[in-house]
Amino acid sequence: MRTLVPKRRFAGFSGEWEERKLGEVTSYLKGFAFKSQDYRDEGVRIIRSSDLLASDIEVNSNNIYIDEQLLENFKDYKLNKGEIIVTTVGSKSEMKDSAVGRAIFVNDDNIGLLNQNLVKISTNRDSNSYFVYHNLLRKKYSEFIGTIERGNANQANITIAELLGYEILVPNLEEQIKIGNFFSNLDNLISLNQQKLDKLKATKSAYLSEMFPREGELYPKRRFPGFTEPWEEKKMKDIFPVIQSGNRLPKVLVEKGEIPYVIATVENNGVLMEIDKETLDYHGNEMKLFKVPSITFSIDNPEAIFLQEKSFFASNIMRVLNNPSLNSYDYLFFLEILRRLTSGFDWSVKFSGPVVLELDIMVPTINGKEKINYKEIRKIGNFFSNLDSLISAQQNKLEKLKALKQAYLAEMFV
Repeated sequence: MRTLVPKRRFAGFSGEWEERKLGEVTSYLKGFAFKSQDYRDEGVRIIRSSDLLASDIEVNSNNIYIDEQLLENFKDYKLNKGEIIVTTVGSKSEMKDSAVGRAIFVNDDNIGLLNQNLVKISTNRDSNSYFVYHNLLRKKYSEFIGTIERGNANQANITIAELLGYEILVPNLEEQIKIGNFFSNLDNLISLNQQKLDKLKATKSAYLSEMFPREGELYPKRRFPGFTEPWEEKKMKDIFPVIQSGNRLPKVLVEKGEIPYVIATVENNGVLMEIDKETLDYHGNEMKLFKVPSITFSIDNPEAIFLQEKSFFASNIMRVLNNPSLNSYDYLFFLEILRRLTSGFDWSVKFSGPVVLELDIMVPTINGKEKINYKEIRKIGNFFSNLDSLISAQQNKLEKLKALKQAYLAEMFV
């Protein structure tokens, strides 16, 4: 028989937690099916499941509203601080932004009215809303949603009755408040660090727009002292005469090893896994081991563009840029050039080697436009290297805080 106490607990609390159903500690209200003819460009906002981010409510240009004069008719559907929103319609429950059953805590009053694909939950006087909310962030809850959801990957739904039947374990109110306040402070810290990361990324985006010439111009808006000559148009093949392709892996199980294998993913610098250096490709040939630094990019994923700094293998849908005469700062410059090219590219066409080699790029020059000014290129590359390091450090800090929260969720609840 299991003991209903958490692994980690605040001092002064003892005794077992009690089993309750979500419907016993909360009340609920299902959202309203507003009519499209009542939609307005401004007024009182209607909150939909598509407006929900990972832990917040998004404000965007796709917002819909009803006239403020109608608010009195729908005041019961107004969201208030401390309530919990749960999506009753969405995609399959994989804890994605669009997943059915996902919970969001309302941090502000008067943010809008709830539509019919959402339900708002209010805790009773014997329960703490932030404690209950964090019960709905645990793996146990997502697994429960997986057992009650109906539909398919694109359109799944849950019933409110089954949702309210979810079993949670609760201590007394005082301990709930203590736990709720702890996670509230931790969430505030995570939010603060997310804001710092967003600000760094916005700073980089601003510098990118100013340190490279705009379309049709020969001079960037922002420049390091001592550089005055115009930038000129070159072909990508003037910098990288050859673009290489990767290898297709066999379908059989591949042994793990020390060599990174790069695919068209945006996670982990494109590295799917590390495989054995003796791995043979799909046709039984040796895998190409690419030298570094190199730039890898996908023929059909505009976000899968990275600088590789450890010798690697690559999949057959990846392309590799390498020029032994360039240094790491040069590569960072051309990495940003390549990323800029993808933003305006027609992706109905493959971003293939021959296509990329013929792309026009703007580079700083010296000696009457004939010679590429690598001194300025390296200055820019070094600048973005330092900025990327700050972004990476902040990203790591944020990920550690998120991992810490998951560890506490596992230990501070039964």
